Amino acid sequence: MKRMFLRLFLILSSCSSIYSQSAGGAIFLLIPPSPTMNGLGGIGVSLPSDDPYSGYFNPANGLNNFQGTSYSHSKMSTPWLQSLTDDILLEYEVWNLGLIPRHYPVKFVLSFHKTFLNLGEQIRTDEAGHFLGTSEFNMKADALTLGIGYQGYLKNIPIDFSFGYTRKTVIQNFVLGKSSDDLNDYGLLFSLPFSLKQTSIKKLKLIDDAFDFNIKPSFGYSVSNIGKDIAFPSYNADPTPKYLRIGISTSTVISFKSKWNLLEWKGGRSASDELIVPRYNSDDPIKYQSGLGDVDFFKNVIKSESDSLLTIHRGDEWTILDIFTFRKGRKIDITGKIDLQTSGYGYRLAGVFKMLYFLLDDQTFEIIPKFIDVQYNYSKWEQYPGHPLHDTEFESLSITFNNIDQLIMGILK
Repeated sequence: MKRMFLRLFLILSSCSSIYSQSAGGAIFLLIPPSPTMNGLGGIGVSLPSDDPYSGYFNPANGLNNFQGTSYSHSKMSTPWLQSLTDDILLEYEVWNLGLIPRHYPVKFVLSFHKTFLNLGEQIRTDEAGHFLGTSEFNMKADALTLGIGYQGYLKNIPIDFSFGYTRKTVIQNFVLGKSSDDLNDYGLLFSLPFSLKQTSIKKLKLIDDAFDFNIKPSFGYSVSNIGKDIAFPSYNADPTPKYLRIGISTSTVISFKSKWNLLEWKGGRSASDELIVPRYNSDDPIKYQSGLGDVDFFKNVIKSESDSLLTIHRGDEWTILDIFTFRKGRKIDITGKIDLQTSGYGYRLAGVFKMLYFLLDDQTFEIIPKFIDVQYNYSKWEQYPGHPLHDTEFESLSITFNNIDQLIMGILK
């Protein structure tokens, strides 16, 4: 029994210093699963991405990876708090179905996410210490996300806007009993994409007509885990880990013939807040704040200054030839004594085929990336040796099938 509570304390403390006083509030939902965004310091709320896990940070994100009728699948697992224990495993799996109408500036993506945190097998004893048997304890969440996006013009200004909603069922099974609760996430993502070739500036002939330069400033906002208090049969109810994220980012890319990204840079910064009213007595009930909570947008997001009441995220990445990506970032939580240096890298198969197409002028290599893409991503957190999160590693393999409707019609002809 004592060992079980020690495990819970370690898990909850690593997620949030404020929520660690709450044993039943589904705090495992604050463990970020994305190898991509974890390498970027956790800026997924505001960085438009084709990362299948980005919907965790903002249900309006993750719509960029699809063309036509599409399907993708990705899975990851990582030992959690491996410097303290060797049998806690975090698993996360996501399935995406995308529908992008060809003649309309809208897109729809339906995603199913599955989170599983295995706490291992624990020995149960009575008050006198007599052996009662063993039980498997775990926490899990099944989530369904609907993302809707619009990419078009507003009074001749190009815009890219998306909204997302997630409904999740959270089940916790451990020594306090079993709980099952429904929670909700909401998010929006807004971008202003700019292409040099699509403006009058191209007349200046700054670059050759075969090349294009794109820039995409973005803003993102999300609130997660909204719902009723979580209670166990033998324990008082605890509030859900309601969590706000808000941030900005910029993406720039130099492409060749609008088909092959030669060099791409993405960077962003964000702030996140538990939305809890500061408590000066641990016996005081937890209450939520409204609006942006403790976030000062100019100070904490634009200037990226840290604050004891929230967490700051920074990160950027470079992608070369649409094949190799290098990432770095930082995550700072003063109260939780977390100052993570994050890094990561990734490989993408589609870029290899694009390079072969332009080098060999073989149409086969142009066709393949229209229908299939495979990505591998890895990231690592580093702090001082002995810290519970030091040397935490994440890796995933993702496969995407695009333009399935085109492929079926081509086969049936």
